[in-house]
Amino acid sequence: MARWHIFAAVLVGLALLAFGIMNQLGASPSDIGGFADTTRDVFSDGQIARNVTVVGSFARAPLDLSGSPVSSLTLAYDAGDITVNGVRVDAENGADVTVENYAGTLRVDEMKITLDGSANRVRVNGVALDTGRTSVKVKASGLPLTSFGAYGTEAKKFKTSPLTGNVQLQGKVSLTLTDEPLDIDYFLGNVTLGEALEINGKVRRVLVSGKDYATVVS
Repeated sequence: MARWHIFAAVLVGLALLAFGIMNQLGASPSDIGGFADTTRDVFSDGQIARNVTVVGSFARAPLDLSGSPVSSLTLAYDAGDITVNGVRVDAENGADVTVENYAGTLRVDEMKITLDGSANRVRVNGVALDTGRTSVKVKASGLPLTSFGAYGTEAKKFKTSPLTGNVQLQGKVSLTLTDEPLDIDYFLGNVTLGEALEINGKVRRVLVSGKDYATVVS
């Protein structure tokens, strides 16, 4: 038999062997050389690739969203005041305040909020405050809250103090945190604080120190 016949026969044999192995593994040729577009890799240091859905519920903890634009900021309190363009807005019998398109300092610690930033509009108990300006300055210092919500939050870096609770990734992987910090890159979603701290949105990366995870498939 000619050498090229022998060479061709060897190639055919190798191809059949490879095809048989892929069938045994349940793979297709398009799967070889990388993950499908719908996969999200979680590396050994706990990093998750972009566009991962995150839903978490934790015990109350300090929150700092300073520098992160918020589409709608909602605050409820029984007593206290905020200032809008330097004018105090008192609420002896409590108030529900909505701040639209807020950007600036935003910290909540032990359900007391500190604000120092600008917004497009402020509503108190459903009534818009007419300031005659397109942008208003909003301030509050240690205002005790009964509830807090930051809806449409865009945070490039969202770092928390140590948390205790649960977080779900892509609705398929559930993690339990016990006094562990949660670091998030490029968060877009909602953050609420009442009896618990809750987050719901999409992120580019999540990091929980000391955790190893498997591949997350959307």
